[in-house]
Amino acid sequence: MSGTDVIINLIAQLTFRASPLDIGNDVLILDDVAEPVRKALRIYISKESKRLKRVRPFKNIVSEDSKYNDGLQLADMVTGAIRDKAWKNDPAYFQAFANQVVDLWQVK
Repeated sequence: MSGTDVIINLIAQLTFRASPLDIGNDVLILDDVAEPVRKALRIYISKESKRLKRVRPFKNIVSEDSKYNDGLQLADMVTGAIRDKAWKNDPAYFQAFANQVVDLWQVK
């Protein structure tokens, strides 16, 4: 698999782990992702939705620069805190929101 295929597959897996009641007709905002990747992701998620007999979870998949999007900046901070916990065994920042985490994968 190419790096792009791995990313698309991971995003789709994470998406379909969520209940259809949690994600429905939402907008997925990706941090600075090129249009060909977004298009491939849209196609992959559409095919998986049909295969799983689920409603498509996103009405749109867009790309924005985290420099100008507070939500993406927050996602970057949460990701950094999770990375510090997993890679450096430093849970200091993760503890601030640990009780909100529903599903955390640890892949080795």
